[in-house]
Parts: sequence; structure tokens; C-alpha cells
Amino acid sequence: MTSLPDTIMPDRALPQMPEIRLAETGSGSAFLTSLGWRFIAAVAILAALGVWMMPVETGDVIVHVIRAAFSVGFGVAAIYGLNAGRRNALPEIRIDPEARRVTMIEFDRAGHVRAEIAHDFDALREVVLRDGWMTAHDGAGRRVLSLPVADPQMARALKDAFDLG
Repeated sequence: MTSLPDTIMPDRALPQMPEIRLAETGSGSAFLTSLGWRFIAAVAILAALGVWMMPVETGDVIVHVIRAAFSVGFGVAAIYGLNAGRRNALPEIRIDPEARRVTMIEFDRAGHVRAEIAHDFDALREVVLRDGWMTAHDGAGRRVLSLPVADPQMARALKDAFDLG
């Protein structure tokens, strides 16, 4: 029987990039941002429906095509607004060079913290940044962290934080 960990540590690319943060203070505006995106989505839904309330002469095909295009555009904006306000279920990685600690925080679908795992830099035996991936192993050789790094500035910050040169 094999026991699998509850953490996400893939060997291949994730469907979305996890959020990587260097040490910073927490933002309390996540609720307001989510509320703002939902408001935008509600306005877009009303606009998509409101386009069809405008009176048009029967037989004017061009106006019907334009209304359909606007309606589809507003519908897509509404879907984007509803999805943008949601929190990712992917883990958030916080790297604190001053405290010399890396923390992985996993969230459930509702955005609540499911697990928080912290590792000291000194406890990590091997940290490799290669081919757009950062991989870290602990003293026992177990992979603790594996994540894609596509941003060159983030790669530079990670090299500086872990003294990878």
C-alpha cells in the first residue's frame, strides 16, 4: 500500500501557476476585491440582458447582429468577473529571506487555509533552480517543494534568497 502526501508537488507543469510571494505584509482587501469583481459581473449580466430591451425595427438584421455581439461580449465579461473574484485552490508559496523560511499554504475551494507547512532554509539539503523549475529537498532527501518559475525577476529573487548564485 502506498501513502500519498496531501500537498501538491507535481513533476510536471501545473494547470495554473501557484502564487509565489516574497515576504510581505498580508492584504486585508481580498474581500473587497472579490466583491468588486462580483459587482462587475452583475453589471455585465444586466447589460447583456439590457441590450435586448432596446426597441428595434423588425427586419433590421444588422442591429440584431450587433446586439447579439454585445450580449455575448457582456456575457463573457460576466463569466470573467465571477471567476476572477474566486481564490485559487493552488498553494501559495511565501519565501521570507530575512527569517530564512519558506512556507507553503494550501487553500480549500472556499479560500480557507487547509494546511500551512513551513521549512527553514537551513533544513533544506538541496535547492535547484533549473529549466524554469525550483525544486527543494529536505535533509532526508524528500522533495519538499517543486514549482514552476516563469518570471525572470522571480527567478532572480529566488536565486538571491537561496544563495544559488
